[in-house]
Parts: sequence; structure tokens; C-alpha cells
Amino acid sequence: MHMLQLMRSRELVTESGILSATEDFLFIPLVSRDSDQLQPPLKKHMVDNLFISHFHAPEAGYRYLEEDDWLSDGQISASSVIHKSKETKIQRATVSPKDMEQLRETSTTISTSAEVARYIQDIVVFLRLSRAVSGGVSAKANIEFSRFAQLLAPLHGIDYLTPSIVALAARKVFRHRLIVTAPGEDRSLQYGSNLRAVSHVLADVTPDSILDGVLALEPPL
Repeated sequence: MHMLQLMRSRELVTESGILSATEDFLFIPLVSRDSDQLQPPLKKHMVDNLFISHFHAPEAGYRYLEEDDWLSDGQISASSVIHKSKETKIQRATVSPKDMEQLRETSTTISTSAEVARYIQDIVVFLRLSRAVSGGVSAKANIEFSRFAQLLAPLHGIDYLTPSIVALAARKVFRHRLIVTAPGEDRSLQYGSNLRAVSHVLADVTPDSILDGVLALEPPL
């Protein structure tokens, strides 16, 4: 509740007074995922105020830990003889306010063809109509989907939107927002569907599989 208040108003009311966030304020929650559920679960209003998300699968490995600091089970014994220099400088990636302002300005000049604009809306419509999505897609998510695609274009060195950039934006913006429908809430039950059959259909559905199905739409050339 406090983080949602800070994200929306840039102010946090405490017993000792009001804390104000800086103009460029970034909130990054780190949560684990158990099956298709976030642990700990995030409230719907909080989720809808998170601009984008990134999922890192365990099987993808941890490149920087494995290359620099991490020792495998077979290397544990080496830890007693490996000594790292205390003078090693830690390199940190920084983004200056000037870079962020330039990205904002450049993103407003991105051109979008009628076909790509239609592709963006088709993705949203298909997500809203999907029987596996509970609660649909909010207007805020729709706006941020288009906005993030415009921000991705200059990061890829182009001044126009392509279907591949739109698809990438869809995965980043919608993945954490999609709630898989519980079998008992499937809309087809109102028209005589069998609960057992519906449960079987939805058993292996995840936000990723929903996006895979929607992004299977033929993109514009």
C-alpha cells in the first residue's frame, strides 16, 4: 500500500512527516514465481502500476555470478586458495538524466504505420477476448504497451515501430499483468461447458502460453 502510494503520488505520508520522491523515481520489486503465481502475490492495483517486468528462468543460468563470483560444487575446495584483489573496481551501469530526457524526446518522434497500429490493437483485443485471461486488460496497460514500444524503437537504433518490437513490448508489459482464469470462472460454463473438461483445457495455461498464442497472429509485413 505504501509503495503504491509512493508510485502514484511521489509522496509517502509517515508518522514523522511527508517523504517526497525525486523527479526520476524507480521502484523495482524482486519476487519469485511458483508455477504461474507470484510469491509473494502482488495486489492487482500494484501490478497494474508496474510498467514492465522481466522473468529470469533458473535454467537460463546466472551469467555474471558464474563468471565472476560463483563457485560450483566441484570448485568449492578452490575457494581456500583463490584470493581476489581488494583493489578490483566494481563497474556499475549508470544512466544520466540527460540520457533519459533524450530517450523521452526521441520516442515521441517514432513513426507508426497504420498496419503496425492495427497489430498493436489486435494484440490487446485478442488478450481481452481470451478465455484464459481473467479480468481482461486494463486501459492503462493498453496505453503503456504502446508507450513502451515507442521507447524500445530508439533503443534499437530505429525511428519507426516494427512488429518484432511490438511483440517484445507485449511480453514485457503484459506478462505480469495476465491472471489465468480459474476453471470455475471460465465464461463457457454459463453455456453448458463441463467443469472437468474446462479444467483439463486450462491445466497447463500460463501467461507465457497465452502470449505465445496471441503473438502467433500473422504480423504485418
